[in-house]
Amino acid sequence: MLRLAWSQLRFGTARTVALLAGMLLATTAFTVLTGASRASQLRTVGTVTANFRPAYDILVRPRGARTRLEARTGTVQPNFLSGIYGGISMAQYRQIEQIPGVQVAAPIAMVGYTLLRLQVPVRLAAGVNALPGRQLYRYATTWVSAGVAPR
Repeated sequence: MLRLAWSQLRFGTARTVALLAGMLLATTAFTVLTGASRASQLRTVGTVTANFRPAYDILVRPRGARTRLEARTGTVQPNFLSGIYGGISMAQYRQIEQIPGVQVAAPIAMVGYTLLRLQVPVRLAAGVNALPGRQLYRYATTWVSAGVAPR
């Protein structure tokens, strides 16, 4: 067994050198690329941190709207408006607007939404169903809101 290994090393020198050179090249490339990616990550994090501006400087929500997770982390969860009911009065809004240093006070309210379901009968000509094979029909609708149709 040792003889086989020795003969492989002795007579396959070019192959062994090529293998070792490839391993050295791969190790060096991995080390250099890892170092470069860390440096670029640090630059990106530094740039984002320096230029970060939150969506709100002060966010006023109704009492009890803060979740345990928000209290623990000190952050507001994404889509936080979707489950909040109630809010502040217009008098409270005007008070907030008058606080020194407040440039913009923007009230946000979840008005709500509804999914409309409507059944519309579609009449087809009598001979259409008699045609052989599959058929495709296109039906277009237009929703009108407050008496104004979209363009």
